[in-house]
Amino acid sequence: MGEPVDRRGFLLGSAALLAACSGDDRDDGKGASPTDDSSSASTGDTGSSTPPDGIDLGPELTPGVPRSLTGSDRAELDVVLNVLAGELPTDWHGHGHWVHAIPYVGGIPVFVGDGKVLRVTFEPGQATLRSRIVKTPCHVYDDATLGLPHGFENDGFARMSLEVGFRNFGNTALVALDGRLLVTSDAGRPWELDPESLEVATAVGWNHEWAGILPAFLESFVDWVFPLHMTTAHPAVDPHTSELFTVNYGLALLGSSSADTHVVAWDGVGEMKRWKVLDLDGRDVSITQSVHQMVVTRNHVVLMDTAFVVEVAFGGREPETVPQSPDTALHIIARADLVPGASTVRAYTLVLPRESVHFAADYDDDDGIALLIAHNVGADPSEMARQGDVDPDGQPIDPALFGLPASATDIGVVGRYVIDPSTGRVVDSQVRSHEALWGGPALVAQADPTPDKLGAMFWSCAGVDRELQLQRIIDLYGDHPHREVPLQEVPDRTPATLVHLDAQTADVVASFAFPDGRWGVSPCFVPRVDAVDDTDGYVVITVISDDTGTEGSSGDELWVFDAADLAAGPVARLGHPELSMPFTLHTLWLPEAEPRTASYRVDVATDHDLEGQSAVVRDVFANAVFPAFR
Repeated sequence: MGEPVDRRGFLLGSAALLAACSGDDRDDGKGASPTDDSSSASTGDTGSSTPPDGIDLGPELTPGVPRSLTGSDRAELDVVLNVLAGELPTDWHGHGHWVHAIPYVGGIPVFVGDGKVLRVTFEPGQATLRSRIVKTPCHVYDDATLGLPHGFENDGFARMSLEVGFRNFGNTALVALDGRLLVTSDAGRPWELDPESLEVATAVGWNHEWAGILPAFLESFVDWVFPLHMTTAHPAVDPHTSELFTVNYGLALLGSSSADTHVVAWDGVGEMKRWKVLDLDGRDVSITQSVHQMVVTRNHVVLMDTAFVVEVAFGGREPETVPQSPDTALHIIARADLVPGASTVRAYTLVLPRESVHFAADYDDDDGIALLIAHNVGADPSEMARQGDVDPDGQPIDPALFGLPASATDIGVVGRYVIDPSTGRVVDSQVRSHEALWGGPALVAQADPTPDKLGAMFWSCAGVDRELQLQRIIDLYGDHPHREVPLQEVPDRTPATLVHLDAQTADVVASFAFPDGRWGVSPCFVPRVDAVDDTDGYVVITVISDDTGTEGSSGDELWVFDAADLAAGPVARLGHPELSMPFTLHTLWLPEAEPRTASYRVDVATDHDLEGQSAVVRDVFANAVFPAFR
């Protein structure tokens, strides 16, 4: 068994914190080793970007990164989507959900901004879209104080105010809990939405149930009405017990050697239960990067120290670019040890070669904990193009691309690992790479998010593009210890792809390469009525482009694929002139979208402590925030 990799400096998972305010105001624009650690190329049909018998994929575009990835608008839509090409299925059903940040202008990371949720309702031969901004209390406060001294300002991966605290955007992922709909981020507690209206219903957990970011000895010096809670964008739901498992952790600051990590369980009704995580020797388990994702099995909870780290610089300076850990630390907890009334729980730590941000697990772990891990080798999604960046030829990066994540410096790898929980060792592994995995595996869809045995998974991969190959990132990861492709052999450009992966073998089954200038980003699996297996349905994916020549389309579209035959290309394209999507993130399919009936509610007025706040802050709450939630 191994220990988490030590980090240097002020490293934050999934949000930059405690920096001095210096950003722009909002202005929206458009150690056990695997038994088999040898990578091998998997086989499969790699598909085609121009299927000979397929539908019209739109006009030919200039190769490169779509500039529209960095912009969106604040319009909330209720529209019927136009069929741009092909025919819509008559046997799909339910509701697909997408979420994204509404990016700020000025090179702010595209993952920073108010969350917007889009729901597409699938009916025979028709698709209708509803979109709503996630209007949390801090959103209402932000709107009421734009440009004012007591308002928020952007600072890297955070939007903050030294007077009132941090924004919780709710812009990263979506979670289903017994027919209820949650929206999440890594730097804030989840929020529950009404599934029908998409309006904010309640926070998940009271502020006092979540530990803040600061060590206890600093809490007395800070009086934030919007405290920052480090958690995960992907809490895990047990579909059989209807329990939600999440995490709440702090940072090791000002010379501290460790910070508390708590695993949290919630039944959707009452108070949250918390356990401080200790290692087998009784020492604190500290998160050194972030916990973007965690998973639950029948008998275990697995926390991943994920490779998304933001370095902080004080006083508005650019932060030092520090590499992420080249390895992945997993903290594995037996659910039987989550004893009600206990305050701590023990975990063992396993370190695997290669970094990762996303993973999945077989729910059935009777024969070992089986994990499918997406390894983003030599990729750093926390590093965005910014002023001063140059490409490998020394040419400045186009400012229109500022805020987008840097291209990967290596090809993606998929690993399937089976862990013996009695020994904490890997007893079987399959590690694969494939030419379709450049720039990924990134975002995923599957028929069942928590199946007994993982099956078909549909991953989007961004490809690589010289326009976003940043020399400082190449310098950072050129000597990566697990490099797959020599740096000098990394191509200048590969297309974005949609990949069908067999999670039991880690093999690529089929893939589709998107045409030049079109980026397939966020896939969602939509089953057929009476579907019989995990490919019996459709993959609907956002496709972002700068296409201005397609009637009825904004250039940002939804493409529909037969899940069993990705290589054949899309069966339909959907769009609308008013649909403006930037870099979209995670997705969720639900069979119903009924009005919320749950009685759980965190009262906004009681939850936000205004003691010690200035009179002007109190006035904003009295006149804007509290009335919005009565």
